[in-house]
Amino acid sequence: MDTLIRDSKILESKEQLLGVFKSGFNDKKRLGVEFEKLPVRNSDGKSVEFFYKNGILDFITEYKNEMHGIPTYESQTMLGVINNAGNLTLEPGCQLEMSLRPVEKISDIERELTIYNAASSKIADIMGISFIALGCQPVSTYDNIKIIPKERYEFMTKFLFDKGSLPFVMMRETAGIQTSIDYKDEEDAINKLSLALKLSPFISAFFANSPIRGGKLSGYKSFRLNAWLNTDNKRCGLISKRLIENPQDFSFEDYAEILLDVPMIFNGSEFVGNKTFRELFNENKATSDAWSTHLSLFFPDVRLKNYIEIRNHDCQLPSLALAVPALYKGIFYSAMGMKEVKEILKDFTYYDFEFVRQNAPRFGADFSVKNKKVFDIIKEIFLIAQKGLTEFGLDEEKYLDKAFELLEGQITPADVIIKNFEGSWKRNIKKLLEYSKIN
Repeated sequence: MDTLIRDSKILESKEQLLGVFKSGFNDKKRLGVEFEKLPVRNSDGKSVEFFYKNGILDFITEYKNEMHGIPTYESQTMLGVINNAGNLTLEPGCQLEMSLRPVEKISDIERELTIYNAASSKIADIMGISFIALGCQPVSTYDNIKIIPKERYEFMTKFLFDKGSLPFVMMRETAGIQTSIDYKDEEDAINKLSLALKLSPFISAFFANSPIRGGKLSGYKSFRLNAWLNTDNKRCGLISKRLIENPQDFSFEDYAEILLDVPMIFNGSEFVGNKTFRELFNENKATSDAWSTHLSLFFPDVRLKNYIEIRNHDCQLPSLALAVPALYKGIFYSAMGMKEVKEILKDFTYYDFEFVRQNAPRFGADFSVKNKKVFDIIKEIFLIAQKGLTEFGLDEEKYLDKAFELLEGQITPADVIIKNFEGSWKRNIKKLLEYSKIN
C-alpha cells in the first residue's frame, strides 16, 4: 500500500495525528501482501546467520545481482533490495520478507511471488541453504539466532526483554503472511478494522503451521501465535473491547488515543523506553516521523495505518499462501461479504474472540466456542469469501481450493505436519525441511 509520509514536522494538534489515517481514503480495491520465510541450512536445519559465508548477507547480494535490484543500507551494511515487484527486507533473525506492491488481481500476486521464490531458491540451492514455509524455526531457538545489524531491532531487543516471556521468539524465530486492504472513508475503515479483528483469531487458528520447535513437537499447533500472546500485552492483541463490540462508537481519534498511551520504543536514533507518545506530544517534541514510527511499533492482530494491515497468519507453502489475500478480497471487497460475515459473528462478544485467540496457538481450530466448532465457523467464512470472489469474474475462487481441502478434513497445516512427523517421517527433521521447502 502507499508508504507513510515521513518528515520532521512538529505535530501541534491531535487532528494532525489523524492525518495519516485520512490520507488513506480512496475507492481502490487493492491487496498489499507481505510474505516472510525462514532460512535454514540444508545440512542440519539450523538458522542461517547474517555475516557467515553463504549467510544471508551473501544471499541478498546475489539476489540483488540476479534481480537487478537497488540495494538498501544501514550503516553501510546492505539489509535489503528494491525491485519492480516490491521490497525485500530482513526481519530480526534473518527471516526474509517480501513486500509486494499493492495490486487488485491475485494472479498478479501469484506471478510476482512465483518469480521471487524461484530466484530465491536458485540462489539458495547453490549456497546450501533453503527457505521454508513454517511459522517458526524448527531447529534453532532465539538464543542461538543473532539479530541482524539494524538499530531498530537492537532497540526492540532492549525494550521487550521484560515485557513478556517470548518476545525474542517472535522477533528471531517466526515468519508470517500479512495482507493489507484499502478503505474509502473513516466509517469504512473502522468497520473493516473491527471485522478484521473479529476474524483474526479464527483465521489465524486455521492457518496454524508451526508445531515443531527445537527439533520436536512443542505441544502447540502454532508456536508463532503463542509467541505473540507472550510478547507485550500493551501493544498486541485485539486493541479495544469497544472497537470489537460497538464499532459505530469508535473513531480514528479513539484509535489515536490508544496509541498515545502505548509506550514508545525509540525516537529516531534515540532509545526511549517507557515514555508514552502522549508525553512526547505534550512536550511539543512529537514529529510526523516519530508518529509514523510509533504506528509501526504497535503490534495488534490488525493494524491501522493509511490502510488496514491484517497481520497474524503463519507462513504457508505457496499452494496455500494465496488463500490469505483471496479470503480477505472475497470478504472485504464484496458487496455482501462483510454483511454476511458480520451475521455469522454477531453473537460473539469481545471475550469470545479473546477465548479463540488464547486457544488457537495450542489447538489450531480443533475446539469449540459457544458450543460451535471453530472449524465449522471458519468453513462458513471461507464459503462467503468464495462467493464474494465470484463477483469479480476472474476465477479467483481457485485460490481457496487448498483451504477447502483442509477444511473438509477439519485439519490445519499443522495437523498435516504432526501426523507425518509422528508417522512416516519418524521425527526426522530433514523430512520436515523437504516438505516445507519453498521452490
